[in-house]
Amino acid sequence: MSRTGLSRREVIALFSASLPCLLTRSDADSNPLVPLTERDVWIGAYAPPAPWLSMTPVTKLENSIGRRLDIVHIYTAWGEEWGAYSSEIVRQLSSAVSDGRRALITWEPWTLGQGVNQDEFSLRRIARGSFDSYIRTWAKGLGGFPGTVYLRPMHEMNGDWYPWCVGVNGNRPQDYTRAWRRMWSIFQQEHVTNVRWIWCPYAVDDASKVLEQTYPGDRYVNLLGLDVYNWGTSVHYSQDASGSNRWRPVEECLEAAYRRISGFAPQPVWLPEVGCAEDGGDKAQWLKDLLGSPGYDRISAVVFFDVDKERDWRVDSSLASVNAVAASLAGTRPANESEISPPTPFDVRAERWLKAIKVSWSVTGNVSTLIYAITIFADGEALKTLNIGSSGRYTFRRPIKYRSYSFAAQSISQFGASAMSEQSAPISFN
Repeated sequence: MSRTGLSRREVIALFSASLPCLLTRSDADSNPLVPLTERDVWIGAYAPPAPWLSMTPVTKLENSIGRRLDIVHIYTAWGEEWGAYSSEIVRQLSSAVSDGRRALITWEPWTLGQGVNQDEFSLRRIARGSFDSYIRTWAKGLGGFPGTVYLRPMHEMNGDWYPWCVGVNGNRPQDYTRAWRRMWSIFQQEHVTNVRWIWCPYAVDDASKVLEQTYPGDRYVNLLGLDVYNWGTSVHYSQDASGSNRWRPVEECLEAAYRRISGFAPQPVWLPEVGCAEDGGDKAQWLKDLLGSPGYDRISAVVFFDVDKERDWRVDSSLASVNAVAASLAGTRPANESEISPPTPFDVRAERWLKAIKVSWSVTGNVSTLIYAITIFADGEALKTLNIGSSGRYTFRRPIKYRSYSFAAQSISQFGASAMSEQSAPISFN
């Protein structure tokens, strides 16, 4: 406990929610030129009918790409009978996490096939408590499930194709954040500690402020997400910024949205849905380019949408495609069962000047771990928290009334686990 009476975690939550980012992202890049497949990135898939009928599609894909998957993706719809938490959900989760895999659940408040105008599932109704009983049942169920579960509610809220999207069904940005925080609060009331929350827009960058306006806040989000698709020259319902039917390289599909969300939120980034069409370009090369991308240091999971749906998004839609993925993943291995033993080793150094202090930091351990906040303690009191990255520097003018300073780092793993270090790098003015 700090002298303020708050725990270190509470100090971080309080300060990081109230203070702006004081460093540019360029100060915080960590190994930005390392390809994704050289950074212990998790690999997963949505491969129906796994896991509800059998795990055969998952094992088939694993055999094709030459490695076990880290993540098995599951979708549940609130308005369907099978969307209620039940023994069947437990069975699916148990299948999904078999052999060391992890379960990712996309949580969809709607009834399938009924369009976007479903007043029953408006965000205002969720925010006002109409689904509290449903949510609480899930909270109790997941809280009792062994192991970590990754939960992705109300994804792609910046589109116009789901009842929870902003701008349809009477939804406003503030309704989205209120609905999210209500769900999160119910899980807290039930003392659920094994669920990681993923906030996930569609990977498109436009002039609106929907991304910034629907972000629930650092306290309520463990991981960021982006759903990334290359629709090629196929009909794609104008789900990209330009509305054009042209082939788009990886950078055009991902870069702008990634930089944008990285600019206002500190967490690692997952790609919970990844798909590429065959028509209009070289799908094999596109997938190879994605997995070999060197400029996205915060991406820590790639989950293929392995379905023949609007287009054939499957990894094995062609021999060239599956061979490209297998070659890209050759030599990689499924991630460790443990989430890290936070905090990760790090180095903090402080230099004393006449009227100022310069502090710098860098990760010395697991490069897939981010330090996303440094708290400055003055005479044992939490003075300021900086939202940062895995390395950087900051110079501040010291208040005369304080005589001693120390620093603590908040770290987060690629899997969403976080912890705060003990205070270190003490410096004093006598």
